[in-house]
Amino acid sequence: MTQPDSRIPTHDPQTAARVFSGEAVIITPAENTVRMLNTVGSRVWELADGTRTVDEIAGVLAGEFDVDLAQAQESATQFIDELAAKGIETLPSSLWEAYHALEKDDVVKSSLGDHVYSQFMALKRKEWDEYRIQVFQYELEKYLMI
Repeated sequence: MTQPDSRIPTHDPQTAARVFSGEAVIITPAENTVRMLNTVGSRVWELADGTRTVDEIAGVLAGEFDVDLAQAQESATQFIDELAAKGIETLPSSLWEAYHALEKDDVVKSSLGDHVYSQFMALKRKEWDEYRIQVFQYELEKYLMI
């Protein structure tokens, strides 16, 4: 069984891309590289717009390409990780980065409405504050030698 993947991938702002007839062409100027994606990869690219989790992307793929959800989750996770490793996709690497990505998400803002959105963000900020003051086992073992 695949572990849930709630990361929200988004395109790296340094890349340029277009989808033509269902196939994405991605240009990474820093590497002076042009990549072309097949139909499934192109659909992942379209869906990885900073508004969906990896699991949500996998759910869309499972429906559109008539594949098992577990296989879609495994494939989507692997493909997005490969894009991230090549600097084409970016994923929040911390709860703090995820919070800021959520702050900039106009889809969430417009979907929830101003009042609900502000309350939701206040709760997420509280969640961050509760998380950041925790002392984790790693820190205890590394820095608190008794």
